[in-house]
Amino acid sequence: MNHLPCGVLMTHFQSRSIDFVNDYLKNQIQFDPCENVPLTMESLFSKASLIFLDTYIYPTLLKVGYAEEAQLTIKRAYGGRIPVVVNIKRDEDILYWTFFSAVERDRLYEDLIVARDEAADALKAAKTSYEQQQNILKIISHQVRTPLATISMLVSESNDMSADDKSALLRENANYLITLMENLKPLVNPDSDSYQELVNINLAELIDQVRSSMFEKLTANNITYHFNESRLASTPIKANRRAIKQVLNNLISNACIHSDGNNIWINISHSVVDPVGEIIAISVRDDGRGILAKDREKIFEMFVSVDTQAEGMGVGLSVSLDIAKAQGGNIEYRSAEPQGSEFIYSFINQLSRPPTLEIGVTKPTFEIKDLRILVVEDNKTIALLTQKILEKNQAVVILASDGQEALDCFEASQIDLVLTDIHMPIMDGYKLIEAFKAQEIKCPIIAVTAAGLGDEMDTALKLGADAVIGKPLTTEKLVEKLLLIYGNRISPDG
Repeated sequence: MNHLPCGVLMTHFQSRSIDFVNDYLKNQIQFDPCENVPLTMESLFSKASLIFLDTYIYPTLLKVGYAEEAQLTIKRAYGGRIPVVVNIKRDEDILYWTFFSAVERDRLYEDLIVARDEAADALKAAKTSYEQQQNILKIISHQVRTPLATISMLVSESNDMSADDKSALLRENANYLITLMENLKPLVNPDSDSYQELVNINLAELIDQVRSSMFEKLTANNITYHFNESRLASTPIKANRRAIKQVLNNLISNACIHSDGNNIWINISHSVVDPVGEIIAISVRDDGRGILAKDREKIFEMFVSVDTQAEGMGVGLSVSLDIAKAQGGNIEYRSAEPQGSEFIYSFINQLSRPPTLEIGVTKPTFEIKDLRILVVEDNKTIALLTQKILEKNQAVVILASDGQEALDCFEASQIDLVLTDIHMPIMDGYKLIEAFKAQEIKCPIIAVTAAGLGDEMDTALKLGADAVIGKPLTTEKLVEKLLLIYGNRISPDG
Protein backbone atom coordinates (compact mmCIF):
# COMPACT_ATOMS: atom_id res chain seq x y z
CA MET A 1 0.00 0.00 0.00
CA ASN A 2 3.06 2.26 0.21
CA HIS A 3 3.12 2.38 -3.60
CA LEU A 4 -0.43 3.70 -4.02
CA PRO A 5 -0.77 7.33 -5.26
CA CYS A 6 -3.07 8.19 -2.38
CA GLY A 7 -3.08 8.23 1.39
CA VAL A 8 -4.06 5.00 3.19
CA LEU A 9 -5.03 4.78 6.85
CA MET A 10 -6.18 1.91 9.10
CA THR A 11 -7.87 2.71 12.43
CA HIS A 12 -9.99 0.98 15.08
CA PHE A 13 -13.64 1.95 15.05
CA GLN A 14 -14.14 1.82 18.81
CA SER A 15 -10.82 3.10 20.17
CA ARG A 16 -10.11 5.47 17.25
CA SER A 17 -6.45 4.41 17.45
CA ILE A 18 -4.30 4.37 14.31
CA ASP A 19 -2.76 1.05 13.22
CA PHE A 20 -1.24 1.95 9.83
CA VAL A 21 -0.32 5.01 7.77
CA ASN A 22 1.24 4.58 4.32
CA ASP A 23 4.26 6.61 3.13
CA TYR A 24 2.19 8.83 0.80
CA LEU A 25 0.09 10.13 3.68
CA LYS A 26 3.14 10.51 5.94
CA ASN A 27 4.81 12.67 3.32
CA GLN A 28 1.70 14.79 2.93
CA ILE A 29 1.42 15.51 6.65
CA GLN A 30 5.22 15.67 7.16
CA PHE A 31 5.08 12.95 9.81
CA ASP A 32 8.51 11.97 11.21
CA PRO A 33 8.47 8.71 13.18
CA CYS A 34 11.97 9.43 14.51
CA GLU A 35 10.55 12.15 16.76
CA ASN A 36 8.66 9.46 18.72
CA VAL A 37 5.47 11.51 18.62
CA PRO A 38 2.53 9.16 18.08
CA LEU A 39 0.10 9.96 15.30
CA THR A 40 -3.43 10.31 16.62
CA MET A 41 -6.77 11.24 15.11
CA GLU A 42 -6.58 14.55 17.02
CA SER A 43 -3.15 15.37 15.59
CA LEU A 44 -4.20 14.28 12.06
CA PHE A 45 -7.59 16.00 11.56
CA SER A 46 -8.68 19.58 12.07
CA LYS A 47 -11.12 20.34 14.87
CA ALA A 48 -13.95 20.92 12.43
CA SER A 49 -13.25 17.59 10.74
CA LEU A 50 -13.25 15.75 14.09
CA ILE A 51 -16.69 17.20 14.86
CA PHE A 52 -17.93 16.15 11.42
CA LEU A 53 -16.53 12.64 11.97
CA ASP A 54 -18.29 12.28 15.33
CA THR A 55 -21.63 13.73 14.24
CA TYR A 56 -22.02 12.30 10.76
CA ILE A 57 -19.28 9.95 9.47
CA TYR A 58 -19.11 7.50 12.39
CA PRO A 59 -22.91 7.18 12.67
CA THR A 60 -23.02 6.54 8.90
CA LEU A 61 -20.32 3.88 9.16
CA LEU A 62 -22.19 2.23 12.01
CA LYS A 63 -25.39 2.18 9.99
CA VAL A 64 -24.30 1.32 6.42
CA GLY A 65 -20.62 0.35 6.79
CA TYR A 66 -19.08 2.92 4.42
CA ALA A 67 -18.83 6.64 3.65
CA GLU A 68 -17.78 8.13 0.31
CA GLU A 69 -16.35 11.47 -0.79
CA ALA A 70 -16.28 13.02 2.65
CA GLN A 71 -14.78 16.53 2.60
CA LEU A 72 -12.25 16.73 5.45
CA THR A 73 -9.11 18.67 6.39
CA ILE A 74 -5.87 17.11 7.66
CA LYS A 75 -3.09 18.97 9.47
CA ARG A 76 0.59 19.03 8.68
CA ALA A 77 3.06 18.42 11.51
CA TYR A 78 4.83 21.74 11.00
CA GLY A 79 1.83 23.90 10.20
CA GLY A 80 -0.56 24.19 7.34
CA ARG A 81 -3.63 22.26 6.30
CA ILE A 82 -4.62 20.11 3.33
CA PRO A 83 -8.19 19.67 2.08
CA VAL A 84 -8.84 16.01 1.26
CA VAL A 85 -11.57 13.79 -0.11
CA VAL A 86 -11.91 10.62 2.00
CA ASN A 87 -13.54 7.26 1.34
CA ILE A 88 -14.01 4.97 4.37
CA LYS A 89 -15.08 1.33 4.67
CA ARG A 90 -15.83 -0.49 7.96
CA ASP A 91 -14.95 -4.16 8.42
CA GLU A 92 -16.03 -5.13 11.93
CA ASP A 93 -13.86 -2.96 14.19
CA ILE A 94 -11.37 -1.90 11.49
CA LEU A 95 -11.80 1.19 9.33
CA TYR A 96 -9.98 1.46 5.99
CA TRP A 97 -9.41 5.01 4.79
CA THR A 98 -8.21 6.41 1.45
CA PHE A 99 -7.21 10.09 1.14
CA PHE A 100 -7.06 12.12 -2.06
CA SER A 101 -5.70 15.66 -2.03
CA ALA A 102 -8.31 18.28 -2.96
CA VAL A 103 -5.88 21.21 -3.23
CA GLU A 104 -5.97 21.39 -7.02
CA ARG A 105 -9.71 20.72 -7.07
CA ASP A 106 -10.33 23.58 -4.64
CA ARG A 107 -8.07 25.89 -6.65
CA LEU A 108 -9.97 25.09 -9.84
CA TYR A 109 -13.23 25.55 -7.98
CA GLU A 110 -12.11 28.96 -6.77
CA ASP A 111 -11.05 29.87 -10.31
CA LEU A 112 -14.48 28.79 -11.55
CA ILE A 113 -16.16 30.92 -8.90
CA VAL A 114 -14.05 33.92 -9.93
CA ALA A 115 -14.77 33.25 -13.62
CA ARG A 116 -18.47 32.89 -12.88
CA ASP A 117 -18.52 36.17 -10.95
CA GLU A 118 -16.53 37.93 -13.68
CA ALA A 119 -18.91 36.59 -16.33
CA ALA A 120 -21.88 37.75 -14.27
CA ASP A 121 -20.31 41.19 -13.84
CA ALA A 122 -19.48 41.36 -17.54
CA LEU A 123 -23.04 40.39 -18.45
CA LYS A 124 -24.41 42.99 -16.06
CA ALA A 125 -22.00 45.61 -17.42
CA ALA A 126 -22.91 44.70 -21.00
CA LYS A 127 -26.60 45.00 -20.19
CA THR A 128 -26.01 48.33 -18.44
CA SER A 129 -23.81 49.51 -21.31
CA TYR A 130 -26.47 48.50 -23.84
CA GLU A 131 -29.14 50.36 -21.91
CA GLN A 132 -26.87 53.39 -21.57
CA GLN A 133 -26.08 53.29 -25.28
CA GLN A 134 -29.77 53.17 -26.12
CA ASN A 135 -30.37 56.10 -23.80
CA ILE A 136 -27.40 57.99 -25.26
CA LEU A 137 -28.61 57.37 -28.80
CA LYS A 138 -32.06 58.70 -27.90
CA ILE A 139 -30.54 61.81 -26.35
CA ILE A 140 -28.13 62.38 -29.25
CA SER A 141 -30.89 61.79 -31.79
CA HIS A 142 -33.02 64.45 -30.14
CA GLN A 143 -30.14 66.90 -29.75
CA VAL A 144 -29.10 66.50 -33.41
CA ARG A 145 -32.62 66.38 -34.89
CA THR A 146 -33.71 69.70 -33.35
CA PRO A 147 -31.01 71.96 -34.89
CA LEU A 148 -31.16 70.03 -38.18
CA ALA A 149 -34.93 70.55 -38.31
CA THR A 150 -34.40 74.24 -37.59
CA ILE A 151 -31.84 74.52 -40.40
CA SER A 152 -34.15 72.66 -42.78
CA MET A 153 -37.05 74.99 -41.97
CA LEU A 154 -34.88 78.08 -42.41
CA VAL A 155 -33.72 76.88 -45.82
CA SER A 156 -36.95 75.41 -47.23
CA GLU A 157 -39.85 77.33 -45.65
CA SER A 158 -40.88 80.76 -46.85
CA ASN A 159 -41.06 83.29 -43.99
CA ASP A 160 -40.63 86.96 -43.31
CA MET A 161 -37.24 86.65 -41.60
CA SER A 162 -34.48 88.90 -42.84
CA ALA A 163 -31.38 87.40 -44.40
CA ASP A 164 -29.31 88.55 -41.42
CA ASP A 165 -31.66 86.86 -38.93
CA LYS A 166 -31.60 83.65 -40.96
CA SER A 167 -27.81 83.72 -41.14
CA ALA A 168 -27.56 84.24 -37.39
CA LEU A 169 -29.85 81.28 -36.68
CA LEU A 170 -28.00 79.10 -39.16
CA ARG A 171 -24.66 79.94 -37.54
CA GLU A 172 -26.05 79.33 -34.05
CA ASN A 173 -27.42 75.88 -34.95
CA ALA A 174 -24.31 74.93 -36.93
CA ASN A 175 -22.06 75.94 -34.01
CA TYR A 176 -24.26 73.93 -31.66
CA LEU A 177 -23.84 70.79 -33.79
CA ILE A 178 -20.08 71.29 -34.07
CA THR A 179 -19.78 71.74 -30.29
CA LEU A 180 -21.90 68.61 -29.75
CA MET A 181 -19.59 66.54 -31.97
CA GLU A 182 -16.50 67.95 -30.22
CA ASN A 183 -17.94 66.99 -26.83
CA LEU A 184 -18.77 63.46 -27.98
CA LYS A 185 -15.33 62.73 -29.43
CA PRO A 186 -13.56 62.22 -26.06
CA LEU A 187 -16.28 59.70 -25.13
CA VAL A 188 -15.61 57.59 -28.21
CA ASN A 189 -11.82 57.97 -28.26
CA PRO A 190 -10.60 59.12 -24.83
CA ASP A 191 -6.95 58.37 -25.68
CA SER A 192 -6.87 60.62 -28.72
CA ASP A 193 -3.68 62.67 -29.24
CA SER A 194 -5.73 65.71 -30.29
CA TYR A 195 -5.55 67.14 -26.75
CA GLN A 196 -1.81 66.51 -26.38
CA GLU A 197 -0.40 68.99 -28.91
CA LEU A 198 1.22 71.92 -27.09
CA VAL A 199 1.58 75.35 -28.74
CA ASN A 200 2.36 78.88 -27.62
CA ILE A 201 -0.89 80.70 -26.88
CA ASN A 202 -1.94 84.28 -26.25
CA LEU A 203 -4.86 83.76 -23.87
CA ALA A 204 -6.39 87.19 -24.53
CA GLU A 205 -6.64 86.44 -28.24
CA LEU A 206 -7.90 82.91 -27.67
CA ILE A 207 -10.59 84.07 -25.25
CA ASP A 208 -11.67 86.76 -27.72
CA GLN A 209 -12.03 84.07 -30.39
CA VAL A 210 -14.26 82.09 -28.04
CA ARG A 211 -16.34 85.22 -27.38
CA SER A 212 -16.76 85.80 -31.12
CA SER A 213 -17.91 82.21 -31.67
CA MET A 214 -20.44 82.60 -28.82
CA PHE A 215 -21.73 86.02 -29.95
CA GLU A 216 -25.13 84.82 -31.23
CA LYS A 217 -25.76 82.74 -28.11
CA LEU A 218 -24.81 85.60 -25.81
CA THR A 219 -27.02 87.99 -27.75
CA ALA A 220 -29.97 85.58 -27.89
CA ASN A 221 -29.85 85.18 -24.11
CA ASN A 222 -29.41 88.95 -23.47
CA ILE A 223 -26.11 88.36 -21.66
CA THR A 224 -23.39 90.99 -21.39
CA TYR A 225 -19.87 89.60 -21.65
CA HIS A 226 -17.05 91.02 -19.51
CA PHE A 227 -13.37 90.14 -19.81
CA ASN A 228 -10.68 91.55 -17.55
CA GLU A 229 -7.85 91.69 -20.10
CA SER A 230 -4.94 91.95 -17.72
CA ARG A 231 -1.22 91.83 -18.54
CA LEU A 232 -1.30 88.17 -17.54
CA ALA A 233 -3.87 87.46 -20.27
CA SER A 234 -1.47 88.79 -22.91
CA THR A 235 1.57 86.91 -21.65
CA PRO A 236 2.29 83.84 -23.84
CA ILE A 237 1.73 80.42 -22.32
CA LYS A 238 2.18 76.90 -23.66
CA ALA A 239 -0.81 74.56 -23.59
CA ASN A 240 -3.30 72.74 -25.82
CA ARG A 241 -5.31 75.32 -27.75
CA ARG A 242 -8.14 72.97 -28.64
CA ALA A 243 -8.64 71.90 -25.03
CA ILE A 244 -8.85 75.47 -23.73
CA LYS A 245 -11.29 76.55 -26.46
CA GLN A 246 -13.53 73.54 -25.94
CA VAL A 247 -13.66 73.94 -22.15
CA LEU A 248 -14.35 77.69 -22.33
CA ASN A 249 -17.00 77.16 -25.01
CA ASN A 250 -18.72 74.65 -22.75
CA LEU A 251 -18.53 76.80 -19.62
CA ILE A 252 -19.79 79.96 -21.33
CA SER A 253 -22.50 78.02 -23.18
CA ASN A 254 -23.54 76.43 -19.89
CA ALA A 255 -23.90 79.88 -18.30
CA CYS A 256 -25.90 81.17 -21.29
CA ILE A 257 -28.32 78.26 -21.26
CA HIS A 258 -28.80 77.54 -17.58
CA SER A 259 -27.99 80.58 -15.46
CA ASP A 260 -30.90 82.95 -16.32
CA GLY A 261 -28.41 85.71 -15.58
CA ASN A 262 -27.58 88.96 -17.35
CA ASN A 263 -23.78 88.96 -17.16
CA ILE A 264 -20.79 86.68 -17.60
CA TRP A 265 -17.35 87.64 -16.30
CA ILE A 266 -14.08 86.03 -17.45
CA ASN A 267 -11.01 86.50 -15.25
CA ILE A 268 -7.51 85.00 -15.36
CA SER A 269 -5.19 84.35 -12.44
CA HIS A 270 -2.11 82.23 -11.86
CA SER A 271 -0.10 80.65 -9.09
CA VAL A 272 3.16 78.74 -8.80
CA VAL A 273 2.89 75.29 -7.23
CA ASP A 274 6.10 73.32 -6.61
CA PRO A 275 7.05 71.03 -8.24
CA VAL A 276 4.26 71.30 -10.82
CA GLY A 277 5.04 74.81 -12.03
CA GLU A 278 2.72 77.62 -13.04
CA ILE A 279 -1.02 76.94 -12.80
CA ILE A 280 -3.30 79.08 -14.96
CA ALA A 281 -6.85 79.55 -13.65
CA ILE A 282 -9.68 80.94 -15.81
CA SER A 283 -12.84 81.90 -13.95
CA VAL A 284 -16.24 81.92 -15.71
CA ARG A 285 -18.77 83.62 -13.42
CA ASP A 286 -22.42 84.56 -13.94
CA ASP A 287 -25.01 86.47 -11.91
CA GLY A 288 -27.81 83.95 -12.47
CA ARG A 289 -29.83 81.79 -10.11
CA GLY A 290 -26.93 79.51 -9.14
CA ILE A 291 -27.07 75.76 -8.54
CA LEU A 292 -28.91 74.19 -5.63
CA ALA A 293 -26.68 72.54 -3.02
CA LYS A 294 -28.39 69.16 -3.60
CA ASP A 295 -27.52 69.30 -7.32
CA ARG A 296 -23.86 70.41 -7.09
CA GLU A 297 -22.46 66.89 -6.74
CA LYS A 298 -24.24 65.81 -9.93
CA ILE A 299 -23.28 68.59 -12.33
CA PHE A 300 -20.12 66.82 -13.55
CA GLU A 301 -21.83 63.46 -14.11
CA MET A 302 -22.21 62.27 -17.70
CA PHE A 303 -25.67 62.75 -19.28
CA VAL A 304 -27.02 64.42 -16.15
CA SER A 305 -28.69 67.81 -16.52
CA VAL A 306 -29.98 69.36 -13.31
CA ASP A 307 -31.93 71.94 -15.33
CA THR A 308 -34.50 69.85 -17.16
CA GLN A 309 -36.21 72.90 -18.68
CA ALA A 310 -33.23 73.89 -20.81
CA GLU A 311 -31.66 72.37 -23.90
CA GLY A 312 -28.54 70.26 -23.63
CA MET A 313 -27.64 66.62 -23.08
CA GLY A 314 -25.56 66.87 -19.90
CA VAL A 315 -22.21 66.18 -21.59
CA GLY A 316 -20.30 69.48 -21.66
CA LEU A 317 -19.28 69.77 -18.00
CA SER A 318 -18.29 66.11 -17.70
CA VAL A 319 -16.17 66.21 -20.86
CA SER A 320 -14.64 69.55 -19.82
CA LEU A 321 -13.61 68.11 -16.45
CA ASP A 322 -11.91 65.15 -18.18
CA ILE A 323 -10.07 67.51 -20.55
CA ALA A 324 -8.93 69.71 -17.66
CA LYS A 325 -7.60 66.72 -15.72
CA ALA A 326 -5.73 65.54 -18.82
CA GLN A 327 -3.96 68.94 -18.75
CA GLY A 328 -2.96 68.41 -15.14
CA GLY A 329 -5.72 70.72 -13.94
CA ASN A 330 -9.29 70.70 -12.72
CA ILE A 331 -12.68 72.43 -12.84
CA GLU A 332 -14.17 73.56 -9.56
CA TYR A 333 -17.61 74.96 -8.84
CA ARG A 334 -18.18 77.82 -6.42
CA SER A 335 -21.28 79.67 -5.45
CA ALA A 336 -20.73 83.25 -6.61
CA GLU A 337 -21.44 86.27 -4.40
CA PRO A 338 -23.96 87.82 -4.10
CA GLN A 339 -25.60 85.37 -6.53
CA GLY A 340 -24.84 83.12 -9.44
CA SER A 341 -22.27 80.43 -10.21
CA GLU A 342 -18.53 80.40 -10.78
CA PHE A 343 -16.56 77.68 -12.54
CA ILE A 344 -12.77 77.84 -12.17
CA TYR A 345 -10.87 76.02 -14.92
CA SER A 346 -7.21 75.38 -14.13
CA PHE A 347 -4.40 73.82 -16.14
CA ILE A 348 -0.58 73.74 -16.22
CA ASN A 349 1.37 76.27 -18.24
CA GLN A 350 3.92 74.01 -19.97
CA LEU A 351 6.42 76.83 -20.38
CA SER A 352 8.94 76.24 -17.60
CA ARG A 353 9.81 79.94 -17.65
CA PRO A 354 7.00 81.94 -19.25
CA PRO A 355 8.57 84.73 -21.32
CA THR A 356 7.78 88.30 -20.39
CA LEU A 357 5.74 90.39 -22.78
CA GLU A 358 7.87 92.81 -24.78
CA ILE A 359 6.51 96.08 -26.08
CA GLY A 360 6.27 96.17 -29.84
CA VAL A 361 6.42 92.40 -30.37
CA THR A 362 3.85 91.34 -32.95
CA LYS A 363 2.35 87.92 -33.12
CA PRO A 364 3.61 85.71 -35.97
CA THR A 365 1.45 85.62 -39.07
CA PHE A 366 1.41 83.55 -42.24
CA GLU A 367 0.57 85.06 -45.59
CA ILE A 368 -1.16 82.62 -47.96
CA LYS A 369 -1.35 85.14 -50.77
CA ASP A 370 -0.28 83.60 -54.12
CA LEU A 371 0.09 80.11 -52.57
CA ARG A 372 -1.06 77.45 -55.04
CA ILE A 373 -3.34 75.28 -52.92
CA LEU A 374 -4.77 71.97 -54.13
CA VAL A 375 -8.16 71.32 -52.48
CA VAL A 376 -9.22 67.66 -52.62
CA GLU A 377 -12.90 67.42 -51.70
CA ASP A 378 -15.72 65.33 -53.20
CA ASN A 379 -18.53 67.44 -51.70
CA LYS A 380 -19.10 70.22 -54.22
CA THR A 381 -20.64 72.63 -51.69
CA ILE A 382 -17.73 72.30 -49.24
CA ALA A 383 -15.23 72.51 -52.11
CA LEU A 384 -16.83 75.76 -53.32
CA LEU A 385 -16.92 77.29 -49.81
CA THR A 386 -13.29 76.32 -49.20
CA GLN A 387 -12.32 77.84 -52.53
CA LYS A 388 -14.07 81.12 -51.60
CA ILE A 389 -12.28 81.30 -48.21
CA LEU A 390 -8.87 80.73 -49.79
CA GLU A 391 -9.39 83.05 -52.77
CA LYS A 392 -10.57 85.77 -50.37
CA ASN A 393 -7.02 85.56 -48.97
CA GLN A 394 -5.66 85.77 -52.55
CA ALA A 395 -4.54 82.16 -52.77
CA VAL A 396 -4.61 80.27 -56.08
CA VAL A 397 -6.96 77.28 -55.77
CA ILE A 398 -6.95 74.06 -57.81
CA LEU A 399 -9.85 71.65 -57.16
CA ALA A 400 -9.87 67.84 -57.26
CA SER A 401 -12.75 65.55 -56.32
CA ASP A 402 -10.72 62.49 -55.21
CA GLY A 403 -7.20 61.31 -54.45
CA GLN A 404 -6.43 60.04 -57.94
CA GLU A 405 -7.47 63.32 -59.55
CA ALA A 406 -5.33 65.11 -56.96
CA LEU A 407 -2.24 63.12 -57.99
CA ASP A 408 -2.93 63.96 -61.64
CA CYS A 409 -3.28 67.67 -60.77
CA PHE A 410 -0.08 67.56 -58.75
CA GLU A 411 1.89 66.18 -61.68
CA ALA A 412 0.45 68.83 -64.03
CA SER A 413 0.79 71.88 -61.76
CA GLN A 414 3.19 73.38 -59.27
CA ILE A 415 1.49 72.96 -55.89
CA ASP A 416 2.54 74.63 -52.61
CA LEU A 417 0.00 73.03 -50.27
CA VAL A 418 -2.60 70.23 -50.33
CA LEU A 419 -5.83 70.29 -48.31
CA THR A 420 -7.54 66.89 -48.53
CA ASP A 421 -10.78 65.41 -47.26
CA ILE A 422 -10.62 61.89 -45.81
CA HIS A 423 -13.68 60.06 -47.19
CA MET A 424 -13.79 60.22 -50.99
CA PRO A 425 -14.50 57.82 -53.87
CA ILE A 426 -11.85 56.12 -56.04
CA MET A 427 -8.94 57.14 -53.75
CA ASP A 428 -9.60 58.44 -50.24
CA GLY A 429 -7.51 60.86 -48.21
CA TYR A 430 -5.61 58.12 -46.39
CA LYS A 431 -4.40 56.56 -49.65
CA LEU A 432 -3.51 60.00 -51.01
CA ILE A 433 -1.34 60.73 -47.96
CA GLU A 434 0.35 57.33 -48.33
CA ALA A 435 0.93 58.01 -52.04
CA PHE A 436 2.58 61.36 -51.22
CA LYS A 437 4.90 59.71 -48.72
CA ALA A 438 5.70 56.81 -51.07
CA GLN A 439 6.67 59.28 -53.84
CA GLU A 440 8.61 61.41 -51.31
CA ILE A 441 6.63 64.52 -52.26
CA LYS A 442 7.80 67.36 -50.01
CA CYS A 443 4.68 69.53 -50.40
CA PRO A 444 2.83 69.83 -47.05
CA ILE A 445 -0.46 67.95 -46.89
CA ILE A 446 -3.18 68.87 -44.38
CA ALA A 447 -6.13 66.56 -43.80
CA VAL A 448 -9.46 68.34 -43.36
CA THR A 449 -12.10 66.15 -41.74
CA ALA A 450 -15.64 66.49 -40.44
CA ALA A 451 -15.09 63.57 -38.07
CA GLY A 452 -16.05 64.63 -34.56
CA LEU A 453 -15.97 60.98 -33.49
CA GLY A 454 -13.56 58.12 -34.09
CA ASP A 455 -9.83 58.31 -34.73
CA GLU A 456 -9.60 59.83 -38.23
CA MET A 457 -7.37 62.70 -37.10
CA ASP A 458 -4.89 60.42 -35.36
CA THR A 459 -4.84 58.00 -38.32
CA ALA A 460 -4.11 60.79 -40.81
CA LEU A 461 -1.19 62.03 -38.72
CA LYS A 462 0.23 58.53 -38.31
CA LEU A 463 0.11 58.00 -42.08
CA GLY A 464 2.17 61.15 -42.59
CA ALA A 465 -0.14 64.17 -42.83
CA ASP A 466 1.65 67.33 -41.68
CA ALA A 467 -1.44 68.51 -39.79
CA VAL A 468 -5.17 67.89 -39.40
CA ILE A 469 -7.94 70.50 -39.34
CA GLY A 470 -11.49 69.83 -38.21
CA LYS A 471 -14.27 71.12 -40.43
CA PRO A 472 -15.44 73.78 -40.93
CA LEU A 473 -12.21 75.16 -42.36
CA THR A 474 -11.42 78.75 -41.37
CA THR A 475 -8.55 81.07 -42.26
CA GLU A 476 -7.56 81.14 -38.58
CA LYS A 477 -7.29 77.33 -38.37
CA LEU A 478 -5.30 77.13 -41.58
CA VAL A 479 -2.84 79.88 -40.59
CA GLU A 480 -2.36 78.25 -37.18
CA LYS A 481 -1.37 74.95 -38.77
CA LEU A 482 0.83 76.58 -41.42
CA LEU A 483 2.70 78.46 -38.69
CA LEU A 484 3.44 75.13 -37.01
CA ILE A 485 4.50 73.50 -40.29
CA TYR A 486 6.73 76.32 -41.52
CA GLY A 487 8.05 77.41 -38.12
CA ASN A 488 6.56 80.93 -38.05
CA ARG A 489 8.09 81.97 -41.37
CA ILE A 490 6.35 84.55 -43.51
CA SER A 491 5.94 82.12 -46.41
CA PRO A 492 7.13 78.65 -47.42
CA ASP A 493 9.99 80.29 -49.31
CA GLY A 494 10.80 82.86 -46.58
